[in-house]
Amino acid sequence: TQNNFGQIKIASGAYNASIAENGNLFTITATNSDAPKLNIVACVNLTNGASGINKGTTSAAATTPNCGS
Repeated sequence: TQNNFGQIKIASGAYNASIAENGNLFTITATNSDAPKLNIVACVNLTNGASGINKGTTSAAATTPNCGS
């Protein structure tokens, strides 16, 4: 069982990624310190099979997609 979902730096070095767990719902967030609005937020729900991904733009940061609870 994996319990360590601390932040990691993506290979290119431009983004840091982290995973938050809430039961069977996992939310993955990638952030860029040089361009905070160009973030990526994704989710995977192991209970209902839902998944989603949203990416930010230069004018608005991504919001968390709805994968249920």
